[in-house]
Amino acid sequence: MSFRAISPTPEAWKALADALAELVEEAAFEITPEGLTLRAMDPSRVAMVNLSWNNLSFEEYACESSMTIAVRVDDLKKVMKRADRKDRIEVTLGQGNTIIFRFKDGYEREFSIPLVEVGETHRPLPKLAFNAQAKIVQKALRKIFEDIDTVSDHVTIKAQEGLLEFLGRSEIGQVQARLVDSSPDLLELAVKEPSEATYSLEYLVDFVKAVKPAEITVLEFSSRMPVKLTFPIDEHGSYIEFYLAPRVE
Repeated sequence: MSFRAISPTPEAWKALADALAELVEEAAFEITPEGLTLRAMDPSRVAMVNLSWNNLSFEEYACESSMTIAVRVDDLKKVMKRADRKDRIEVTLGQGNTIIFRFKDGYEREFSIPLVEVGETHRPLPKLAFNAQAKIVQKALRKIFEDIDTVSDHVTIKAQEGLLEFLGRSEIGQVQARLVDSSPDLLELAVKEPSEATYSLEYLVDFVKAVKPAEITVLEFSSRMPVKLTFPIDEHGSYIEFYLAPRVE
């Protein structure tokens, strides 16, 4: 089996490693001539990440035949912490059931980590029809979740025509954030019918913080249904999606 991919920067790899670290211990990549995909669910089965990484997103990409490989997320995160912002990342399969990451910016470094046995990989995506969809500046959404996290461990999201609200409350106090049509951080808002649902902030804060390279987030939800966050990671159609089940009172 032969595989080689070169990324111009480490940002997407770093974001993926950080995001996965909050959910799972091991991650299985489906590698095909078209690109990389990954789907992982946390042990409690309330959160799922879905990666679609187009081959056009790489400076170079070569894959002779489809394969599935798995790595420990902690290993991947430790390696990506050593990558500098200007490093090019070359990924290949090594001998002895390993995967090799080469960082190139000035001097070259090579890290080899072991592959692990592939577990469950064919997890279906939730088939959902959402009543509210918003395109939000990612930095603003991250700040909103962090604001609410100061007083609450959950967030209630409400959507109606022209208005998107985020609310958190506890015995400490209450936080409310509002985005209206005229808000520069709310790029689009489409509401088929008013919607309201509550979600755990632990997952949302960590995930949105991890996916820093994405400038825009598409948030979709319906009342008492999972929320879906989509983070485009480049202009070639690659993205990371995050699904989170609603909080049950």
